[in-house]
Amino acid sequence: MKKIIIVSGAAGSLGEEYLKYFSEREGFHLVGLSRREPAKKVKNVEYVYLDLLHSNELDKKMSKLNLKEFAEIIFIHLVGKFKFEDKEGSKRLDKKIYDSNVTTFVNMANIFSKLVERNKKVVFCCFGSVSDKFDIPYWKSYTQSKKELRRIVKDLSKNKNIRSVFVNVSTVLTDNENKLRPFADKTYWLNPKKVVQKSIREIIFGKSQFIELDVFEPHPRFKQDYYLNHKALYDKWKREMSRG
Repeated sequence: MKKIIIVSGAAGSLGEEYLKYFSEREGFHLVGLSRREPAKKVKNVEYVYLDLLHSNELDKKMSKLNLKEFAEIIFIHLVGKFKFEDKEGSKRLDKKIYDSNVTTFVNMANIFSKLVERNKKVVFCCFGSVSDKFDIPYWKSYTQSKKELRRIVKDLSKNKNIRSVFVNVSTVLTDNENKLRPFADKTYWLNPKKVVQKSIREIIFGKSQFIELDVFEPHPRFKQDYYLNHKALYDKWKREMSRG
């Protein structure tokens, strides 16, 4: 029986890259989830347009996929907003950032949990940042949301029918990152294709119930205290986001 690959954020650069990889191989039924139609559709992909925060709409549209016929479901979750929070920003967690990163996944996981109870195999692939462990104050809501997502995924993986891969990346060369930091030096930003190449084996063939992967582009001038010097980090990002 075929495996079904479901990719959220299918209209984005990374989502497109994962779908391209699978579209060039046999044995997979491909579904791309997105709120908008992609500029260029990947061949052999069934696109479903929805908002992952609207659980009623989600249940209705996902039920049409007839997931029961597949031996294994692989869900690659690429939805999740980022926000740079200024020094004067609120100390509270931004709910929009949390919902975008966490609630969207939980809504999908709730759908899959019913299938797991019927002995279906599910693989989750989620994404965080290599900076999550450093608690950078300027993207606190994003970091805390990713930590909660990581906790949820790890907990779900205690079920013998669920296997999970959590990929921590450095900055990926996507349209959203380009818009956020238009003046940054992008020489050592990750190409989406490299993220796919470094994670795909664990996603398809991995044996661990839960595993974390760090994927980054080595920078020759990188120093270990990069994430610890918050003032320098703040000044750098401000220059990259708005020159002058």
